[in-house]
Amino acid sequence: MALAIAQALSAGGKLGDWQAHERVKVLYVDGEMPPDLMRSRCEGLQASNGNLEFLNHEILFERTGKVLNIANAEAQQAITARCVNTRSKVLILDNLLTLASGMKENEADSWELVNNWLLDLRRRKIAVVIVHHAGRSGEMRSTSKREDNVFWIIALDDTKKNADDKRGARFTSRFTKPSRNTQEEIPAYEWHFVTDTNGEVSISYKWAQSIDVFRRLIEDGVTECNQIAQEMKISPATVSRFAKKGIDAGWLKKEGREYVLVPLEK
Repeated sequence: MALAIAQALSAGGKLGDWQAHERVKVLYVDGEMPPDLMRSRCEGLQASNGNLEFLNHEILFERTGKVLNIANAEAQQAITARCVNTRSKVLILDNLLTLASGMKENEADSWELVNNWLLDLRRRKIAVVIVHHAGRSGEMRSTSKREDNVFWIIALDDTKKNADDKRGARFTSRFTKPSRNTQEEIPAYEWHFVTDTNGEVSISYKWAQSIDVFRRLIEDGVTECNQIAQEMKISPATVSRFAKKGIDAGWLKKEGREYVLVPLEK
C-alpha cells in the first residue's frame, strides 16, 4: 500500500478514489525489504519514474557500512539534506520498527528522539508517511505520544481470511484519525492487490460496507460499543444498530458489555 501511494504521488496519478494534486518528488526509505524484492514490486506497480527515489537499508550497508537508524541525529541530517537537495516533497519511512533502533517502544521521552526531527521536516514543507505495524490487539504499538502531532492515521485490516478469492493481498483501509479540518465522513475502502504471472500488479477497490468494518473490528478484539464507535468515528447508537443486524443474522451475540462472534457451524 505504501509503495502504491508513493507511485501515485510521484506520477501525479490516482490510487482508488485518492487523486494526487500534482506530481511530486518522493523519497522512499526502506528499512526492511531485500532490494531485489522491492525492485520487483516496483516493476509490478510500474512505480519506477524520475520522481521516486529509494534508500534501501541493505544497499546502504553494503556501500558504506552504515546502518539506517532514524533515531540517530546523523541519519536524520542526511535524510533531511537528501530531501532538500532533491526537492522531495514526500518522505516515506517503511517501517518504524526496523528504522528506529534504540527507542523504548512505550516511553514517550524516547519518541522525542524522532519527533523533533519530524516537526523540522514539517516546517520545511516535507510531508512524512510513516509505516508502523500494529500489535496483536490490532492497535498501534508504542506510546500514544506518537499520535499527538500526526494529521492522519490510516489503519489497514486484513480481510483475506473471509474472502473466497485468496490471491494476493486483501485489506480494508479506514481513517482512525482524520484531520480536524475534515468536514465529512471518510469512507472505508476494501482493496485487492493481485500479482499476475508476468509480475504485474492489478489493484481493485470498492467502498467497504460499514457493517463489514464493524465485524472485522470485533474479530480484531475491539468488542465494546464505545470502543467500536471511537474506532469507526460513529455514534454508539449506530454501533448498536449494526449489532442488532448481526444478532438477527445469527453471527453475533452479546455477553455483558462485549460483542462476541458466533462460531460458524461445521
